[in-house]
Amino acid sequence: MISQEEFQDKFTKNLDGLPIFQRKEIERRNELPEKIRRIEEKQAGEEPEGTEKINVILSSFLDAETYANKIDILRRNKDELDGRTLRNIAICLDLSFNDETDLYDYIMRHLDLRKKYEGDRLR
Repeated sequence: MISQEEFQDKFTKNLDGLPIFQRKEIERRNELPEKIRRIEEKQAGEEPEGTEKINVILSSFLDAETYANKIDILRRNKDELDGRTLRNIAICLDLSFNDETDLYDYIMRHLDLRKKYEGDRLR
Protein backbone atom coordinates (compact mmCIF):
# COMPACT_ATOMS: atom_id res chain seq x y z
CA MET A 1 0.00 0.00 0.00
CA ILE A 2 1.30 3.47 -0.92
CA SER A 3 0.80 6.69 0.98
CA GLN A 4 -1.63 9.37 -0.10
CA GLU A 5 1.16 11.75 -1.18
CA GLU A 6 2.81 9.07 -3.32
CA PHE A 7 -0.55 8.28 -4.93
CA GLN A 8 -1.13 11.98 -5.74
CA ASP A 9 2.35 12.34 -7.19
CA LYS A 10 2.02 9.21 -9.30
CA PHE A 11 -1.58 9.38 -10.56
CA THR A 12 -2.66 13.06 -10.53
CA LYS A 13 -1.55 16.11 -12.45
CA ASN A 14 0.26 18.87 -10.66
CA LEU A 15 -1.65 22.05 -11.46
CA ASP A 16 0.09 25.21 -10.34
CA GLY A 17 -2.08 27.63 -8.43
CA LEU A 18 -4.36 25.02 -6.87
CA PRO A 19 -4.19 24.49 -3.12
CA ILE A 20 -2.47 21.37 -1.91
CA PHE A 21 -4.83 18.73 -0.47
CA GLN A 22 -5.89 19.25 3.16
CA ARG A 23 -4.16 22.59 3.53
CA LYS A 24 -6.28 25.58 4.36
CA GLU A 25 -5.89 28.33 1.82
CA ILE A 26 -5.02 31.51 3.62
CA GLU A 27 -6.20 34.88 2.32
CA ARG A 28 -4.24 36.37 -0.47
CA ARG A 29 -1.69 38.57 1.17
CA ASN A 30 -2.03 41.38 -1.37
CA GLU A 31 -5.72 41.78 -0.44
CA LEU A 32 -5.07 42.26 3.26
CA PRO A 33 -4.09 45.97 3.13
CA GLU A 34 -7.28 46.74 1.14
CA LYS A 35 -9.43 44.84 3.66
CA ILE A 36 -7.75 46.57 6.58
CA ARG A 37 -8.37 49.97 4.95
CA ARG A 38 -12.08 49.18 4.39
CA ILE A 39 -12.47 48.03 8.00
CA GLU A 40 -10.78 51.18 9.32
CA GLU A 41 -13.00 53.41 7.14
CA LYS A 42 -16.10 51.61 8.35
CA GLN A 43 -15.05 52.02 11.97
CA ALA A 44 -14.24 55.70 11.41
CA GLY A 45 -17.67 56.23 9.87
CA GLU A 46 -16.34 57.32 6.49
CA GLU A 47 -17.99 56.39 3.22
CA PRO A 48 -15.99 53.71 1.40
CA GLU A 49 -14.83 54.63 -2.08
CA GLY A 50 -17.25 53.81 -4.86
CA THR A 51 -20.40 54.09 -2.76
CA GLU A 52 -22.96 56.77 -3.43
CA LYS A 53 -25.25 58.62 -1.10
CA ILE A 54 -28.93 57.85 -1.37
CA ASN A 55 -30.77 60.21 -3.68
CA VAL A 56 -33.46 61.59 -1.36
CA ILE A 57 -35.57 63.00 -4.18
CA LEU A 58 -35.64 59.71 -6.06
CA SER A 59 -36.37 57.79 -2.89
CA SER A 60 -39.29 60.04 -1.93
CA PHE A 61 -40.59 59.93 -5.52
CA LEU A 62 -40.60 56.13 -5.50
CA ASP A 63 -42.25 56.03 -2.07
CA ALA A 64 -45.08 58.39 -3.09
CA GLU A 65 -48.37 56.49 -3.32
CA THR A 66 -50.29 58.66 -5.79
CA TYR A 67 -49.35 60.40 -9.00
CA ALA A 68 -50.41 63.72 -7.48
CA ASN A 69 -47.82 63.18 -4.72
CA LYS A 70 -45.17 62.30 -7.31
CA ILE A 71 -45.94 65.47 -9.28
CA ASP A 72 -45.75 67.54 -6.09
CA ILE A 73 -42.35 66.07 -5.20
CA LEU A 74 -40.97 66.86 -8.66
CA ARG A 75 -42.34 70.43 -8.62
CA ARG A 76 -40.92 71.15 -5.15
CA ASN A 77 -37.48 69.87 -6.13
CA LYS A 78 -37.31 71.10 -9.74
CA ASP A 79 -34.15 73.15 -9.18
CA GLU A 80 -32.34 70.24 -7.51
CA LEU A 81 -33.11 67.63 -10.18
CA ASP A 82 -30.15 66.59 -12.29
CA GLY A 83 -30.07 64.58 -15.49
CA ARG A 84 -29.22 61.34 -13.76
CA THR A 85 -32.16 61.57 -11.36
CA LEU A 86 -34.54 62.43 -14.20
CA ARG A 87 -33.29 59.47 -16.25
CA ASN A 88 -33.77 57.16 -13.26
CA ILE A 89 -37.31 58.44 -12.76
CA ALA A 90 -38.11 57.97 -16.46
CA ILE A 91 -36.77 54.43 -16.32
CA CYS A 92 -38.86 53.68 -13.21
CA LEU A 93 -41.95 54.91 -15.08
CA ASP A 94 -40.98 52.73 -18.06
CA LEU A 95 -40.72 55.71 -20.40
CA SER A 96 -38.72 55.62 -23.61
CA PHE A 97 -36.64 58.71 -24.32
CA ASN A 98 -33.61 59.92 -26.21
CA ASP A 99 -30.88 62.45 -25.46
CA GLU A 100 -32.79 65.39 -26.97
CA THR A 101 -35.87 64.82 -24.81
CA ASP A 102 -36.63 67.41 -22.13
CA LEU A 103 -37.11 64.80 -19.43
CA TYR A 104 -38.67 67.04 -16.80
CA ASP A 105 -41.53 68.15 -19.07
CA TYR A 106 -41.90 64.67 -20.54
CA ILE A 107 -42.19 63.07 -17.09
CA MET A 108 -44.60 65.75 -15.87
CA ARG A 109 -46.90 65.28 -18.90
CA HIS A 110 -46.82 61.53 -18.37
CA LEU A 111 -47.64 61.87 -14.66
CA ASP A 112 -50.47 64.33 -15.42
CA LEU A 113 -51.96 61.82 -17.84
CA ARG A 114 -51.70 58.99 -15.31
CA LYS A 115 -53.15 61.22 -12.58
CA LYS A 116 -56.14 61.94 -14.79
CA TYR A 117 -56.99 58.24 -15.01
CA GLU A 118 -55.93 57.34 -11.49
CA GLY A 119 -58.89 56.64 -9.29
CA ASP A 120 -60.35 54.53 -6.59
CA ARG A 121 -63.16 53.18 -8.74
CA LEU A 122 -63.34 49.47 -9.47
CA ARG A 123 -63.08 48.41 -13.08
